[in-house]
Amino acid sequence: MKRIKPKKFLTLTLLMALVSMLFSIQVSAADSQQTLEPGALTTAPPVTESLLPFAVNSSFKYIYYTDLGISNPSSLKVRLNATISAYEIVNSIGANVSLERYNGSIWVAVSGTGSSLSSVSTDYYSGNVEYTVTAGYYYRGRGVLWAKKGTTLEEVTYSTGSVLVTQ
Repeated sequence: MKRIKPKKFLTLTLLMALVSMLFSIQVSAADSQQTLEPGALTTAPPVTESLLPFAVNSSFKYIYYTDLGISNPSSLKVRLNATISAYEIVNSIGANVSLERYNGSIWVAVSGTGSSLSSVSTDYYSGNVEYTVTAGYYYRGRGVLWAKKGTTLEEVTYSTGSVLVTQ
């Protein structure tokens, strides 16, 4: 059996490592190229951990349950639906919601979409607001759901999942 000299062995090892690195870089670049969904003008937003409806939290005295959802009920429309429930009747209860559009790299607030949904002297509120949007983009809702009794204000902040509006 022939012995390989240390210099040749080192050169061969470095060459194999370099070829291996180049191959993995090409594979990574191919993996990162996302295809566009039909009708989309941008790539899909990154998948974030799913937010489940906020249920009983022992640190809250009034808020029992909250949820903020998004849907695409018709052409070029996006609807945000907020639901909040309290353990007892509170002075006011509701949500401040807005819409964001994904531009291919970050979420950007859609101008003019801030809405306040609320009711007084009740323990439950459910309301929705609809926005006209531009086709080809992913949208998500943002909101602060709240309940107030006396001077105590409890709030829960939400981001919904996203919807692609194609027509």
